[in-house]
Amino acid sequence: MQAFKTSFASTSRRALVVSSTRSFFTTPRYQRDATQIAKETADAVNKKAGEAVLKGVIEPGEKAVQALYDAAGVAQKKGAEATKDLKGKVTDASYEAEKLKAEAGKKVNQAAAEAKKAAQ
Repeated sequence: MQAFKTSFASTSRRALVVSSTRSFFTTPRYQRDATQIAKETADAVNKKAGEAVLKGVIEPGEKAVQALYDAAGVAQKKGAEATKDLKGKVTDASYEAEKLKAEAGKKVNQAAAEAKKAAQ
């Protein structure tokens, strides 16, 4: 029985020693399994690939939109210049029409005066 007491005592001391110290320590980062690591890696690769594709699609689109805005601005300036020129031509034509109207009025008055003289 004494052998039993000795083995029981030595076993209980070891259990106390083992349980009082930390045998293994991990952080949540290292508690992932291979499947989780593969999923996270695939997700990261997918995001990077998506960003690269979008960068390749969006940037040329933005450049095209800017080119359209620039072209519209140039067209607007040309349109403003054409409008100004056309306004000047219309003003000139209006002035000429007024001159012709005045001349026509004078000729009508002269013709009426001559007709009046001839009728007397």
